[in-house]
Amino acid sequence: MAMHPTVTLTARSGTSYHLTVFPFGTPLPAVGGVYAIMRDEGARWTVLYIGQTGDLSSRFDNHHHAMAFRRQRATHIAAIGIPHEDRRRQVEADLVGTLAPPINQTAHG
Repeated sequence: MAMHPTVTLTARSGTSYHLTVFPFGTPLPAVGGVYAIMRDEGARWTVLYIGQTGDLSSRFDNHHHAMAFRRQRATHIAAIGIPHEDRRRQVEADLVGTLAPPINQTAHG
């Protein structure tokens, strides 16, 4: 099995989350989780969107922000498995609160 890199995202609470990074389009496991849509900038990642889902394997098939991901030139998805929805929503809000991803800001603000 291929090894995937990780990225550490630090949230507003100060908690660091370690997400596994996959090229966009890679099949993901059928687990609940929090994800970051990112663009590879060479020496760093640009986080474009933070979300959560009960099933990472099917979330991106018809994502409501798919066009925005393409416009923003998304290249990767980083994800961390979190089984409980209430915890996923807490982590999502914590990360959005500090990272202020542009697609989240456009969608909610």
